[in-house]
Amino acid sequence: MATHRTQRQAVRAEGQRGEEVQEYAPTRRKAFLRGALDILPMTLGVLPFGAVAGLAAISSGLNFVEAVSLSAIVNAGASQLAALQLATSGAPIAIILITTFFVNLRFLMYSVALTPQLKGVPQGWRVAMIHFVVDQTFALATLNYPRITGWQRRVAYFFGVAIPLFTSWVGGTIIGAGFGTAVPTGWSLEFAIPLVFLALLVPTIADRPALIATVVAGISAVLTIKMPLQTGLMASALIGIAAGMLAERRLWSEGERQA
Repeated sequence: MATHRTQRQAVRAEGQRGEEVQEYAPTRRKAFLRGALDILPMTLGVLPFGAVAGLAAISSGLNFVEAVSLSAIVNAGASQLAALQLATSGAPIAIILITTFFVNLRFLMYSVALTPQLKGVPQGWRVAMIHFVVDQTFALATLNYPRITGWQRRVAYFFGVAIPLFTSWVGGTIIGAGFGTAVPTGWSLEFAIPLVFLALLVPTIADRPALIATVVAGISAVLTIKMPLQTGLMASALIGIAAGMLAERRLWSEGERQA
């Protein structure tokens, strides 16, 4: 009797999950629109970030076309700002390349983490997605892919997030490169950058291991902020991941003992 009750509960739970998936992204078109809707609040923070990047590029000696092309081709704000700062200070090209490599190394982690979620996706679509794997697209894909079935809908959701985000980023760069010098310095547009990352971070803290990983990585990032070539960023990410895994293993062991 208990077995039948358990089976009925499992079927009911699966049915509820199926309804949630259907409501969230039942078609490719709706998956794309859902992605665009999910990223919309963050584009408001990315726009001033792009403006800061555009202004920094112009201040470093690039012309308007070069500044906008830099954002469109590189599509990585942190490494762009680091490269521009180093170039302005006269750093050798080798140092600039090494620095940007380490700053962008997190994108490799993102790609590896997304791979299991993209089973069945043709190689051509994977290649098209590469350029748009950034912090925001990775965070929203990781958060919402469990509620989206089928690789077509997952790819549609990804580009629903990526296209408005990329448009906002390049659009912000155009504004910054074209009109940035007219913006009062007291506006502190760069303050929008950490707000964007906070908006990405908070929804992912769903349990104790995630909270521990976040706190440990944050403390480590503060303590290693002066490490050369931005290596403290990668080190802090790895330390946070390790802390979260240890916390999850400990909670699992405690659960096993109680059972």
